[in-house]
Amino acid sequence: VLSASLNRDSIMAAFKARRFYASDDWNAQINFTINGNFMGSDLITTNNSSIAVTVNDPDAPGDPNDNINKIEIYYGIAGSGINATILTSNTGSTTLNYAHTSSINTPYYYFAKITQVDGDITWTAPIWVYRDAVIVPLELTRFTGQQQNEVINLYWTTAQEINISHFEIEHSVDGTHFEKAGMVFSKYQDNSLPTNYEFADLSPAKGINFYRLKQFDKDGKFKYSDIIPILFNQSIVKEFRISPNPVISNLNIRLMVSENANILCKIYNADGRQVRSLTASLVAGNNIIATDVSGFAKGNYIVVLISNNERIAETRFTRQ
Repeated sequence: VLSASLNRDSIMAAFKARRFYASDDWNAQINFTINGNFMGSDLITTNNSSIAVTVNDPDAPGDPNDNINKIEIYYGIAGSGINATILTSNTGSTTLNYAHTSSINTPYYYFAKITQVDGDITWTAPIWVYRDAVIVPLELTRFTGQQQNEVINLYWTTAQEINISHFEIEHSVDGTHFEKAGMVFSKYQDNSLPTNYEFADLSPAKGINFYRLKQFDKDGKFKYSDIIPILFNQSIVKEFRISPNPVISNLNIRLMVSENANILCKIYNADGRQVRSLTASLVAGNNIIATDVSGFAKGNYIVVLISNNERIAETRFTRQ
């Protein structure tokens, strides 16, 4: 799977978004995209299909059998009842780039087959592409986002706006099924200068969130932006304080958490060596974990909280 991180939420999000491939080789790494969209995507575009495949096998430098013999791209028309056929291929290369001139209003699908020298085969999940004839006179030069505290902030910039009405922000947890998350009106509607916009998603899902812009003109025509994925790490820890700090003997770790949880609390010295490990069962609300640090050497320490094998919070204190 193509997962943002090795935890359950990210891996399940990858499965739901069909970002996976099947391989005879246990550690072959495949990246298959069309117009920058990962395998498993279902996209609407006004552009031709720009196909890119990159293959990496860590064993290949030392084992010639793991080198790539052939990369093949198959394509077909969804619902036609006709099997997919080879669109293009190359040999002896770990990359393939190809631009397919697609037809308007046609639902294509594409997938890749990679064959190694030893005969091992990898099949990727498809990418579905619908070539739309609608063209809105709008050019995005930036569409990004990031987590800030408990929200995800989205930012985009237009190069110019002609006859533009508004933007709808759409959100998905699987990269396929999108729902409207909000709307932003055009600042100028007709403007030849770059214009910046932003939108805050106040209720993102834990794990990977997918966003796209639906850009409307005054006539009701619209087109979609590319899809961007953003990882949202929602910590159960809402407040985390050490008292007293500096401390001589009795250290109190004060926590406010949003739900019941079992956590592991580890304390490290300035050299990064673990000097103590504590477990605690927390209840939603305020909690105190007390420990005696009088036996610690004077200096600075780091307290790290871990839940479900994930680092969820950290802070520092000084032992006097």
